[in-house]
Amino acid sequence: MKVTPGSPSKGKLKEESSWNSGWYDFYPAIEHPRRQVSSDFDPQSRAERLSSPVEWSDSSIIFTGHGMRPVICGRYFSSSKQFILPSPPPLQTEPDSYEPVSVISVSPDDEWLFAYFPGHNVPGVCCFWKRGVELDKWTVRDWWTTPAGVVKAEWIGSGREWICDPVSGKPTRLPFRGPRTPVSTATVLLVTENRQVILCYFRHGASNFKMLSCSLSKPSFTNESTSKTETEVANDLNTVRICTSAALALNYYGKCSRSFLRAPPTKSVTSTDSFIIVATRSQKYPLPLTNGQYNPIDISAPIDLDQTRMEVLRNIPEDYEEESTIDLCAVQLNFNGAMMSLITHPLPSIHTKEAKLKDMHFAVQPKTDPAAPGGLYLVANYFEFQDYTTVPVSSVECYSLARSTENPNAWVVNQESSRKFDEGVVTFVTPCKPISGTWGVIAGVYWKSGTQPRASAKLKETPVGSLHILSIPTLTNDEEWETSPILKASDKPGQDVCINVIASPNNTLLCTVSASVWTTQTSLQGIPQRKLKMVDSLSAALVAAILSQRATTDISHQLSHHSLSSNVISDVLVHCFSVLDDHHKASARTWIQQVGVCLETYRLKASRTTHKHEREEADARWQIAHDICSLTACNLIFEECKEGEDFNTDAVWQLVDVSTWIMAFLEKMMRECILQWDLASSAHSDDPSDIPPDMLHFAHPQASRNVLDAVMNVKKFREFLGALTARSENSQIAKDVLIDQVDCSGIDLAGVIPILNELHDSLQTVDGEVSLTCPYAFRSLTNEKPLKLDNGSHHANL
Repeated sequence: MKVTPGSPSKGKLKEESSWNSGWYDFYPAIEHPRRQVSSDFDPQSRAERLSSPVEWSDSSIIFTGHGMRPVICGRYFSSSKQFILPSPPPLQTEPDSYEPVSVISVSPDDEWLFAYFPGHNVPGVCCFWKRGVELDKWTVRDWWTTPAGVVKAEWIGSGREWICDPVSGKPTRLPFRGPRTPVSTATVLLVTENRQVILCYFRHGASNFKMLSCSLSKPSFTNESTSKTETEVANDLNTVRICTSAALALNYYGKCSRSFLRAPPTKSVTSTDSFIIVATRSQKYPLPLTNGQYNPIDISAPIDLDQTRMEVLRNIPEDYEEESTIDLCAVQLNFNGAMMSLITHPLPSIHTKEAKLKDMHFAVQPKTDPAAPGGLYLVANYFEFQDYTTVPVSSVECYSLARSTENPNAWVVNQESSRKFDEGVVTFVTPCKPISGTWGVIAGVYWKSGTQPRASAKLKETPVGSLHILSIPTLTNDEEWETSPILKASDKPGQDVCINVIASPNNTLLCTVSASVWTTQTSLQGIPQRKLKMVDSLSAALVAAILSQRATTDISHQLSHHSLSSNVISDVLVHCFSVLDDHHKASARTWIQQVGVCLETYRLKASRTTHKHEREEADARWQIAHDICSLTACNLIFEECKEGEDFNTDAVWQLVDVSTWIMAFLEKMMRECILQWDLASSAHSDDPSDIPPDMLHFAHPQASRNVLDAVMNVKKFREFLGALTARSENSQIAKDVLIDQVDCSGIDLAGVIPILNELHDSLQTVDGEVSLTCPYAFRSLTNEKPLKLDNGSHHANL
């Protein structure tokens, strides 16, 4: 990047300047593996690559590799705390023999993580981790060494995804994606540098991983009794083909709502459901000369070299460019009731332009009609550096894949469209997740030049490009979606372009990784939004996330932005809760998830806003939600510590702590009730805005049930300890502490319970119908005007 001074303005001491990117700023984004030339070269040995993998799990953990060490770092978004995954034994004993991680992949259920560490003159290491109860607790489950580096990893056997129909707004589920795995768990498909596909899995009841491998370059078959690994044969005497990029397509099995996605024109093809399609891009590398290939030369003797061997040496090209084809292969995973088998069928290759491949992804569309095939397209992004004097020319191409109806064994591969980007360089393309409600790709366009912001402006970030949603298969900008800027640090515009990218679990943010030799530089970018009401877009994402049991942190991050008012946040949350209530009359479990979303959103809002009034308001709301969640947790603790009708004495001190917190909460609520009754009696005000949000505990059936259960648990525990004969000094002290807390609190638990019972019963029926969620009762959490309470007599009794 070069900074060019602009023309000074009259009367201004400082000049404006502009920045211009060079080809060298973009080249790190497409660097492929570089082979080490050595006499003991192995075609399956490690390929050194500049790679910065990144993964964003459904539990909102961002996994990245360390810039210099063979370790994996995890960070919970949006926290600054990091943790490091434990390393397998080879990386612990000889860390200098291994490079930073080149492949990271998290399973869809967030229970497993796979990673590959290239070796330095030693075979690389593949490793599987298993997650514990805590999100940051991972253990090494299995590992092995492999001479052939792993290029791509894809998990199969995931569950059906939830989405919200963009037309009706109702939640629905997509069909299964990929083949079913009835007898295995943690099933992952690997593509290696020697153009092999390897299926790794745990069979139910087995303690170790099993593997099936087949060649991608020729038809092959293997099952659990005949599995073997084949070595890829070089094409000629002096070179070996190494896979440098790969993409896998898992097709949908079944029919989806027609209104979910706009289908491309129907063709005369048949379904590809039963296949996993693998696309690979290879590059030739020279085979180095062996030590014994030439005889020692006596420098005193006349030079008389073998002409044949010299000719071989001269025929070795100095530069081995990547091949101008994309190889395709269909992979079938079968189960006959006893054994799993793997079958590969090579397909016709795609002939492409002679350019550097940056990205390659499949875009898969579910069926909208049982008789029609689902859409399967391959999107590739290319760089053309020409003479290395200007920034590269980038282009994106789209190819369709299907089987012909005339010959089921023949495949039809066509180039559907090609688009050049003159306004900038497309540094990445990545498919939109189904939850977004669109079937397309996100393209990141970096500008070639721009204006350098003034130092006096004190801007932390400046736009250096834009994000676009491209339609499939036309590759045109989707008119239903807006564009969003790509922001970079103001002191580095045009530098450190993105080399890797991953979308957040709910497709609202992008985590980008920039090229750096020493550190892993990550940044967050906002994904373009639909040109519709923000309330509909964000509430639909929230509904799908809650039903899918995914973390909602990325959505809460968007909701807590300073540009969104409290009314917008309220509308999004209430609309989401209403949809969930209409969907299945949400149970207590989904209700507490809704409270958790309120807690997360308003806590982020309080930490990010600069307005005192908004911060106080957000603080009050998230603390109410926190109390509700805490009461739920306390009740669960009491249930877990029960032994029949009694309590486990080993957990007596823990239960005393829980009871102490509940009694303090009751005292606080008593003060609020007394204050509210005194104010209402003196002012005779019926304004709902005068009622404090804390009263939600007595305005919602689930919240009031929480309070009632907590009071009953403390009362039972007090009676249990009161009747217990002390067996030790420790239990006697615990008994005395709890009795002091309960009996000296000034609250008659026996008198409070009937009042809470009556209050809870009165909240069960709303407008003649039983409501478990009462979404509009959340107004006390989500709106500036809390819900009016109609149970003043109960508050007076309390």
